[in-house]
Amino acid sequence: MHVSEIAMTDVSPSLSFNPTKNQIVSISSISMIRERLLSLPRGSWVFIDLDETLWRHTGISVRSIPCGNDQYRCVGSSIYKLVEEEMVTLISELKNKGIHVLSITSRGSVSSTRAETFEHLKTLGVEFSRILPESVVMLKEHGLDTDAIYEDGVVFVSDFSKGPIILELLKRAGEFRISIPPEIALIDDLEENINSAKEALEGCLEYHIPFFGIHYTAEKHVVHKKASEGETPKLRNLILEMHRSISRSTY
Repeated sequence: MHVSEIAMTDVSPSLSFNPTKNQIVSISSISMIRERLLSLPRGSWVFIDLDETLWRHTGISVRSIPCGNDQYRCVGSSIYKLVEEEMVTLISELKNKGIHVLSITSRGSVSSTRAETFEHLKTLGVEFSRILPESVVMLKEHGLDTDAIYEDGVVFVSDFSKGPIILELLKRAGEFRISIPPEIALIDDLEENINSAKEALEGCLEYHIPFFGIHYTAEKHVVHKKASEGETPKLRNLILEMHRSISRSTY
């Protein structure tokens, strides 16, 4: 299939799209493809990445927890903020049009990671489409808490590439006799994830689903703005490293 590569960072959002062909675009704000997404056929799937796409890490919260004998231990958790407030409104609008909005994240699938993820989604007022009749569905086993798992509209791919796991979700949907989506879109800050999904769908003989890949760079623009306000790249990297350390020690 022909894939149209369109750099939209400095292009008017009125640019026309051809929904019959696979496309990949690069945008710096979700408003640039809002109308295109809202024009998707009813029943389409829109996947949204979490880290550096839906939200960004802005700090670390540390609290003490009693653990007996007058002893306490410190527990840290990341603080998240939406990359763009408009994303929450768009998710609601898409769902109201009968478009299924899901998340697909490279986060691990261990239960504590999933619980922490849903806690933050609730805090930010985000709820994804529950397209499967079961709350938790194994998509691909790997072992050692690195399985790919679907839970209530969020796909945790762990160590797997996103493209093959999207195909696994399509397979599970078919097993539940759920209609195959007429189009699939993926919003992600990493080009490798966009390419993984495109290649998986193009290489699949069972499904012929148009793909719309959105390389979303808004978070980088937010970081640049924060740097001008005093949040230096060094401080930003420190926050991210602290988040990773907390993830390794508490998940």
